[in-house]
Amino acid sequence: MPDPTSSNQPYYPPPGFYFRVQTAGSGGAKLDMAFQDASGLSVEIEPETVAEGGLNTYRHRLPTTPKYGDLVLKRGYVSQSLPLFQWCQKTIQGGFAQPIQPKVLSLQLLAPGASDTAPPAIVRQWSFYGAWPTKWSLSEFGAMKNEILIESLQFAYRYFQSN
Repeated sequence: MPDPTSSNQPYYPPPGFYFRVQTAGSGGAKLDMAFQDASGLSVEIEPETVAEGGLNTYRHRLPTTPKYGDLVLKRGYVSQSLPLFQWCQKTIQGGFAQPIQPKVLSLQLLAPGASDTAPPAIVRQWSFYGAWPTKWSLSEFGAMKNEILIESLQFAYRYFQSN
């Protein structure tokens, strides 16, 4: 993607349909990186209102700690037991027999037009630190539906950074 500040070329925002998710220990399995949908990339700071004694004309609005949303990943159900699913299953169904092992998840927006011989260029990457699975679910089954079975994975994380 051309840098809009360094050229006379018109800037076009990148498409949001070409992305992958990488985790430590995924071993580069393509099925473990491919998702249909990724959401929850958000952060907000809620102001705290503080009244000052003796001054009643206004209240101070002070920033608090940032609050991060949950990362939700959706894909067609994968019947193979891949490293990402194994980690989720061990964490969610482990019953706290062992401590939760947080990982770093990376959501990578890729440049379109990659070939089989050249790896895709990463336009932007968001790294989610201290991530751990909080929910796994499947879409509902229905004999009268002609839809793909969707697997959803939800993760809590401490914070994210854009690289």
